[in-house]
Amino acid sequence: MKDYNPVQLDEESTYVGEDGFLRLPVVTEIFSLNVTRRVRWMKDYNPVQLDEESTYVGEDGFLRLPVVTESDAGKYTCIIDVIMNGTRYTAARSVQLTVINEPPEVFPELQVVKPLQDVFLVQVGKRAELQCLVYTGFSEDPEIFMYWTINGMYIDDYEEMNETWEFVHERGKVFGQSNLSISKVLHQLLNVPIHCHILSPVEEKFGLAWLQEADFSDFYLSMILFLSASLVVLVLAVSFYCLKVDLVLAYRKLLRHYP
Repeated sequence: MKDYNPVQLDEESTYVGEDGFLRLPVVTEIFSLNVTRRVRWMKDYNPVQLDEESTYVGEDGFLRLPVVTESDAGKYTCIIDVIMNGTRYTAARSVQLTVINEPPEVFPELQVVKPLQDVFLVQVGKRAELQCLVYTGFSEDPEIFMYWTINGMYIDDYEEMNETWEFVHERGKVFGQSNLSISKVLHQLLNVPIHCHILSPVEEKFGLAWLQEADFSDFYLSMILFLSASLVVLVLAVSFYCLKVDLVLAYRKLLRHYP
């Protein structure tokens, strides 16, 4: 078994009033093994008193403090006893928990304005532009980031694409705006999901768009029908004019013979 250093100290911080979860790297690795184990937590070298209503250890080794108070600050040690091939091993690791007595930073919920499963008609070989707009709150936050993917791949894999993004202000609200420029639409870009991603420290949202090849057959049919109708009208007008002239000439001849 891997030799874990019991004196290694990690650091963790949480806010007063929040749910606090503690889990150490040693737990992650050992819980991936199919072995018999027992988990114990110590705080400042004293056993942590566990109960279902306040503090408990989950099946995956989490230690949860449902409502954090300043008294929860201290040094926590996770001790795991495992049995492998009939031999007992013990691993331990510690974390220093700091409780911050101030309200946590609040991030407004991200709201995607566009695209919302929008379909864009394009021509293969031509240029295309897509825009993503997301409401981010009332101020520009440097921890917010936007990027695009095509069919699950970053656009860096396509030399025909370029993306830019910035914050824009409108009536006191702040939006993240990202533009995706496609210099030449390729066949493999048609009918695949195009996602605009926006990330904040607390969540990720995305907009969805699709490219479809424009079908001009209806347009061409309409133009043919329009031109055909115009030609028929023109022929009828010329025919009517010629017929009118013939009628006038015939009427004059009749007047000569029958005054």
